[in-house]
Amino acid sequence: MIQKALALAEELQGQIEVNISNSEKEFHAKMQKLLNNPKNKVMLIELLDRSFRCKDKNASFELIEYTLSKYGIADFFSTFEKFLLFSFLNFGKFAPNLSVPFFVKHLREDTKAMVLDANPSVLEPHINKRKEQDKITLNVNLIGEEVLGEAESKYRMQKYEEALKSSYITYISIKITTIFSQINIIDFDYSKEEVVKRLDYLYALALEEEKKQGVSKFINL
Repeated sequence: MIQKALALAEELQGQIEVNISNSEKEFHAKMQKLLNNPKNKVMLIELLDRSFRCKDKNASFELIEYTLSKYGIADFFSTFEKFLLFSFLNFGKFAPNLSVPFFVKHLREDTKAMVLDANPSVLEPHINKRKEQDKITLNVNLIGEEVLGEAESKYRMQKYEEALKSSYITYISIKITTIFSQINIIDFDYSKEEVVKRLDYLYALALEEEKKQGVSKFINL
């Protein structure tokens, strides 16, 4: 039985490899590099977070520059993308109002297969399609590793609330560093109390929405 299953899997994989397009091959190769090196994944998440967060182009450039300097230009970028990044770092600072939007646009385009648009008109059809056609429940993970202040953490809490209240999102991931901005290891008890308070609220909301909507709501930490 096991040998038959392995043979079938090998046959299916062979058919996939034969029919896969060049663009899909390039994407799979890039994803393989991304997955093989955890540092690449962290860098990409930070880069996305810093690129989309700030409205001030000068500040955005500095955040992007810091991230790229911190991790280096990852090997999953293509030769052309590496050239663009090199040009951005060396010349973009002279015209951030032009270079930053160009960088963000290219980054969105390059990651659109991995990072979905959170707009309901885009996200809802995608989630429903995966659920109905592929029997897959998507884990919605909002981009962002940390918040810069309580105003931003309140905004992130609001986004988590909206996700839980939506009819099409049933599974979300929450990062503790995004719901409380003042985590302090010196004052561990206070930090723990605040984090637990906010998590309690979100879990209570999830249970409430389960009863209202009649579907399970799952929160992953």
